[in-house]
Amino acid sequence: MPGPTVNPQVMAMIRERGFGWGYFDYGRFRTLASEVSPDTGHAASVIESAMRSLADDLAVIRSAEPSVGYDWNHFDWRIWNNSVVGARDALQIIVKELALEQ
Repeated sequence: MPGPTVNPQVMAMIRERGFGWGYFDYGRFRTLASEVSPDTGHAASVIESAMRSLADDLAVIRSAEPSVGYDWNHFDWRIWNNSVVGARDALQIIVKELALEQ
């Protein structure tokens, strides 16, 4: 996610877009994933944790007063990037396991 120094419209995009995973049933996702294998069950838990971390970050950014904007100097890109990579890697585990099932 680029900061406003890269894209000055980023705050408007974050506020306007539907970045919300609150409707997603992680419990059901974990249950179904664990039926495939223990590895996919664990991967589903990793995905849930990563997605919740990303959602929390977005909520903090969205909560910034629009007239002031978000202070990107205090944004922890390391945590954001780790969450994105963790979710992606865990999804790849699930995809590989599902391919083996076929």
